[in-house]
Amino acid sequence: LARYLSWEGIDVLTGGGPGLMEAANMGARLGSEEKKTKSLSYGLSIQLDFEPEPNKHLDIKRHHHKFSSRLDDFIRLSNSVVCTPGGIGTILEFFFVWQLIQVKHATPRPIVLLERAFWESFFEWMKKEPLGRGLMGEKDFSVIHIVDTPAEAFEIISQHHQEFRSRTSKIVEEPT
Repeated sequence: LARYLSWEGIDVLTGGGPGLMEAANMGARLGSEEKKTKSLSYGLSIQLDFEPEPNKHLDIKRHHHKFSSRLDDFIRLSNSVVCTPGGIGTILEFFFVWQLIQVKHATPRPIVLLERAFWESFFEWMKKEPLGRGLMGEKDFSVIHIVDTPAEAFEIISQHHQEFRSRTSKIVEEPT
């Protein structure tokens, strides 16, 4: 997915760590080199005793001591969000961005959840309980996209990126 995004000139931002984060940063760099785009590979690392230094595939590194400042940086720097199956940290980041969009503290952006089997039962519960009790609205789900493949995720993010670029280019073109 990161490689596809970098082919289109879209920067890739991760937590800068090992595993999937490193794979995404590596894919972003590889794709940028292949297509000669100016896509950058960002890593927002966090101070954790069990996590090593940031991975070696980063063009831009930012280190955080607290999750709160790191999450704020993620929101500030992203136009789309991708969540893969994960634990408490992944769910925290997902809920943080979703809540900020809900209360209009962040501009709407796609939240793409990879691996339908991981997320579906959670969303069945979300719709049955919080939505069913009137604690949130149906429109809150409009930014959520659950997909199974990187190609599906890419289509959603690419479309949003093109719309974003179109809006921002109009702002730049208007005389002041």
